[in-house]
Amino acid sequence: MGLKVKEAGVFVDVGGGGTTTQLVDEWIRNPAWPAIPTVLASEQKIVGLYAVWPGDGVGNGANFFAFNGQGAYTINFGDGFTANFASNTQANHEFNFNNAALAGTNKPVTFTASTNTVNLAAHGFTAGTVVPFFNIVTTAGLIEGRRYYVVNPTANAFQVAATLGGAPVTLTNDGSATLLPYKVAIVTITPQAGQNLTVINLQAKHNQTGLQVYTTGWLDLAISVPNVTGTGFTLSGTAVSHRLLERVNPIACGNLTTMANMFRGMPSLRVLTRYPCPITTVTTMANMHDGSGLRTFPEYEGTAAVLINTAFQFSSCFNAENFPRLPGPAPNLTTINNMYTSTNARRIPEFPGSAATVTNMAALVLACPNLQELPPINMAAVTSTANGNITGGSTPSLKRIRTSGMRFSFTVANCQLSAAATNEIFEGLPTVATSQTITVSGNPNQGFNASIANAKNWVVAA
Repeated sequence: MGLKVKEAGVFVDVGGGGTTTQLVDEWIRNPAWPAIPTVLASEQKIVGLYAVWPGDGVGNGANFFAFNGQGAYTINFGDGFTANFASNTQANHEFNFNNAALAGTNKPVTFTASTNTVNLAAHGFTAGTVVPFFNIVTTAGLIEGRRYYVVNPTANAFQVAATLGGAPVTLTNDGSATLLPYKVAIVTITPQAGQNLTVINLQAKHNQTGLQVYTTGWLDLAISVPNVTGTGFTLSGTAVSHRLLERVNPIACGNLTTMANMFRGMPSLRVLTRYPCPITTVTTMANMHDGSGLRTFPEYEGTAAVLINTAFQFSSCFNAENFPRLPGPAPNLTTINNMYTSTNARRIPEFPGSAATVTNMAALVLACPNLQELPPINMAAVTSTANGNITGGSTPSLKRIRTSGMRFSFTVANCQLSAAATNEIFEGLPTVATSQTITVSGNPNQGFNASIANAKNWVVAA
């Protein structure tokens, strides 16, 4: 086993025979970001990094920030401004890229062409660290925004290679650049003396006239709000988006009743350390991760005893490899439509009680091109054909569908069902008083036994 370095979040063995072997996959925090101060579970504090962009050179760069909370609070914006806000009063702030307090937070570096070195005092980068360059001045040999790999690091300088462990890039002319295309403010939100944060809203939209839905600058967030309960924890939604946010660390929170939209519209999200609280009192997770960039998800704590709605919960999670299993029992779960729509995972977890109480599971796995198998799903409570067409005819890799109890016409067309897998679906059909139709066309299921379904008053459309 040779030296292991990190390449794009992957530990790679580059020793021995000159070959590379992927070992572990993980998110790597941008090495140019400043550290977030420690936040404890006993504290009431929100701390995060906020990107401040240069804009078009006119005004402050349109770096809008807004927040609202219940309980009088203070915000240190990390740019030299600190302000107090009354309870339930929205904070509106615009960062200025040219603010002197933010100088150097985009990590300026210089280049020495004679030694092909990048100069940055006490950089702390190790061999294999990924670094791009922006705002390159004078120096030639580097492409702006391209990923390079640190080689031959010393305390205050390093060289870069175009490939992992490769030869140093030849630089022409001394010059300068930055390691980030934006500057970074460390924002800290705390309650004022004698106050408690009982509601937080990071979906607040700045009050600038004519402002459309915009992307915030949040990059990395740590949240400890032990007095926030019920519906008081709002992180994401539709008013603004957190498209740059890569990590969320919910350190402490009270018992919530909703997690709807909580991590919605975060395509850059790579790390969610845990859910804010056990889900024992949560009734809805609708759109909870819709559009999230997470590959893996935390496990739930508690039970799903009062959970009702998980519609669109993981919709458009294109990077997802697996999903957490709802802890049973879930006797009140009725709505799971589009829960996994447009995801690339090969499997979904089993439902508590095999979804026996669910009335609407329409398009549950619509447009899931890699899905291989469905867990047992009891469809006896489904109320209509529309609410029971779980595949939508667009799950081309699906080889096994273990359904039972469906009382209305539905389709399992255009999958990879064999004759045996098709017969298994027929066996799970109930006998119906009024004839219903099951569509099985577009499958390699030649030789299936339609009489199994016919005997239960079902018509088979092949």
